[in-house]
Amino acid sequence: EIESVGKLFKLESNSVLLWMDENGFAISEIDYEPIAELFPKYTRYCKEVGSTPFSRLNFKRELVKSGVLIKRQNVGQCAYLETELKLENEQSLF
Repeated sequence: EIESVGKLFKLESNSVLLWMDENGFAISEIDYEPIAELFPKYTRYCKEVGSTPFSRLNFKRELVKSGVLIKRQNVGQCAYLETELKLENEQSLF
């Protein structure tokens, strides 16, 4: 129980983790999203919930700290994330 309280505190005290959780993002090994598309969504979310967003650089750092791979692709730097909704849809195919 103490461990789950610690995880909840970590989630609630980090706007990047909270944004990922509330938007259903999961770490992916295959699918990726350009940082240039993710960052504006994250900052919009922070404004909606009254939180101060991290800078773009620190946003990427927080993603990496949470285990997300960031690599350069043909569309620029990308975070290897997918939505849990996509995961559920793929699993229902099997």
